[in-house]
Amino acid sequence: MKKLLLLAFLAISPVAFTHADAVPAAAASSSYHKALLDSVKASVINAQGKADVATMRQKKYLFIYFSASWCPPCRKFTPSLVEFYNKKQKDGDFDLLFVSSDRNQEAMTGYMKQDKMPWHGLKLSSNATKAIKKKYAGRGIPCLVLLNENDEVVAHSYVDGKYVGPEAVLQQYEALKNAEAK
Repeated sequence: MKKLLLLAFLAISPVAFTHADAVPAAAASSSYHKALLDSVKASVINAQGKADVATMRQKKYLFIYFSASWCPPCRKFTPSLVEFYNKKQKDGDFDLLFVSSDRNQEAMTGYMKQDKMPWHGLKLSSNATKAIKKKYAGRGIPCLVLLNENDEVVAHSYVDGKYVGPEAVLQQYEALKNAEAK
């Protein structure tokens, strides 16, 4: 009898089911880096030439990595950044965008493949690349910048004009995460 009453109630009750009902509230409201990612989405690629900024929109923090295949300090740092990314990104709240200073697109793509960069990059000669460099890059490479959800710089390889290096940015991210956990 209770089942019949429940079925009858459901049959006559208006039920609205939307996509938002299927997505947890926290995930539905998480859309970070909108302005930045909208401005670059046509220029985003990965080592295979594909692009999807949707996953980056779900991450609170965004690292921007300025580097090039011809730069010895970059070649030295990149493997440790790949290791950091692979170890922490899956369960983390960050993603990474690569901005190259290579001489051509083939060199950039080759660098991404050779060093097994799992993140997205910006096409080398795009206006988006020029704009990102102008807004966030330091005076040299390798340069790592950490942006919060509002695309504000929270850590940079250059502090008050002094080069502190990309490792310092990773350490600042770790300190930030530890402070948030408390």
